[in-house]
Amino acid sequence: MEEITGSFLSGIVRAIFFLIRWFIVEALLEFVFYWIGKISLLIFTLGHYPKEEKARADDGIIICFGILISIVIVITGAYFSRG
Repeated sequence: MEEITGSFLSGIVRAIFFLIRWFIVEALLEFVFYWIGKISLLIFTLGHYPKEEKARADDGIIICFGILISIVIVITGAYFSRG
């Protein structure tokens, strides 16, 4: 009986951690990297891309560009912060 209760609680805890991890990753991709990518693309293309009607169709490209810009910012910061 104790073994069943322990495995049941273990399963619930793992499910809760899975949901928390999924939420954090989803929020990071859908919110942070999306807006970094969208703002960066608007700056680089002088406001021509992405247009509002096409932004949701190209959200994968926008998120990838946001990740790329974030990596470039981290590498640049690490390079210039060395003493």
